[in-house]
Amino acid sequence: MEIQMINPWFIKRAECPACESKIFKTIYESPYDQSPIRDYLLEFYSPQGNVEFEYLAGAMYALCECNTCGLIC
Repeated sequence: MEIQMINPWFIKRAECPACESKIFKTIYESPYDQSPIRDYLLEFYSPQGNVEFEYLAGAMYALCECNTCGLIC
C-alpha cells in the first residue's frame, strides 16, 4: 500500500484498503479543526479529556467511496 504523508500526524490513503484500487471519489470533506467536524470532536471527546486541535490544524477529514468495490472509508 502506498502511503502519502499529509503532515506528521496524518497519512492520506492512496488506495482502497479492501481492493487496493486507486480510483475513488470524495463524498464529503471538511477540515478537522472547523465546524462541523470540530463540533463533533468536542462533543464526543471532551467528556474523556481535551481535544488537542493543534495536531489537527491543516488536516482534512475525507469520506471517500471506492469506484471499484464501493467501500466507503
